[in-house]
Amino acid sequence: MKRSTRAVIAKETLAILKKGSYQNNLDQSVHFAKIQQKAEQQTFLYEPQALLDLIQEPLADAPHKKTEFVVNALSTLDSVREQHPSDPNLVCLNFASAKNPGGGFLNGSQAQEESLARATGLYPCQLKAADYYTANRKFSSCLYTDHIIYSPNVPIIKDEQGKLLDELVCSAMITAPAVNAGAVQQNEPQNAKKINKFMQRRMEMVLAICKQQKHETLVLGAWGCGVFRNDPAVIARLFKTLLFGKYENQFKRVVFSIYAKEERFIKPFHAEFS
Repeated sequence: MKRSTRAVIAKETLAILKKGSYQNNLDQSVHFAKIQQKAEQQTFLYEPQALLDLIQEPLADAPHKKTEFVVNALSTLDSVREQHPSDPNLVCLNFASAKNPGGGFLNGSQAQEESLARATGLYPCQLKAADYYTANRKFSSCLYTDHIIYSPNVPIIKDEQGKLLDELVCSAMITAPAVNAGAVQQNEPQNAKKINKFMQRRMEMVLAICKQQKHETLVLGAWGCGVFRNDPAVIARLFKTLLFGKYENQFKRVVFSIYAKEERFIKPFHAEFS
């Protein structure tokens, strides 16, 4: 798909979100204005100190005998749609830009966040949490801050190709920035040793939010392994440390969706979780 086509799809999505309804392929009206409004109103910005406090809280006994782990080659959007029938209360992680809502989706850029922003009601929710972006723009390091946005029950109205869904689905979305490992290594060598520590702490914060918000099915992935150049093997190992450690059997199902042409992105997740 051309960049210009993606930009057009993004603008169409914003127009539909503003209207709050669309005609599906069956010529039926799909109304979601109230769902979108509620998602925006209930979007919540977690501040770093609140998250530090949250991860210090003890967890209740594990509610599940064994977490089911799934590793697939689907996009986050497709994975959410696949998981939705078995658990409508699922949550997905948005591999977010630290400084720009929706990343570069309005100008046709393509990465995981842009894919979500083009197809869902995420972008207007992000605009309700402006302090997330202000804090990261002021922060001098590409380690970025631990501000995290939680948006509940965000409507998904399009598929990966930009086609309107006959029936919309909803998913909670967690907007959190990975460390920009490439930029830190190149421009902040003094901070390079902090990358894994920051990533693991931020992962724990994401998992703590999932627990607090009572989600049982999580759609995660190779967080920060694209343009931010985190090592997929390291990211898979850090997730495993938490999900087989403190968070062992705390969730019913954890899905790692790795939508990439190169095998090196998905292979470490198969090694750790399959």
